Amino acid sequence: MKVCLMKNEYVMKGISIILFLVVFGASCDKKDSSVRPACLEEATIKDLRSLDGCDFAFELKDGTRLIPERRVYIQAPKKEDDPIYYFQMNDGEKVTISY
Repeated sequence: MKVCLMKNEYVMKGISIILFLVVFGASCDKKDSSVRPACLEEATIKDLRSLDGCDFAFELKDGTRLIPERRVYIQAPKKEDDPIYYFQMNDGEKVTISY
């Protein structure tokens, strides 16, 4: 009888683990990385190179400045993988962005 109880205990633990993994896996937010968000925020490019350690920034209508991420690549990426890598920034240029 004791062997039968131990076997049932292992079966119940196994079922519990499988159920947990199924519920946990189904609850994860799966984001489609191939869909880019729409560029809805209007911004102006500001040349901040005269300030110490700065480069170009996007300035929103409310005055908030966003510094674009500049990645270092050994080989240039595809344009669709990193569009900002190929973007030529000019002071005062109006753009629409998403962040």
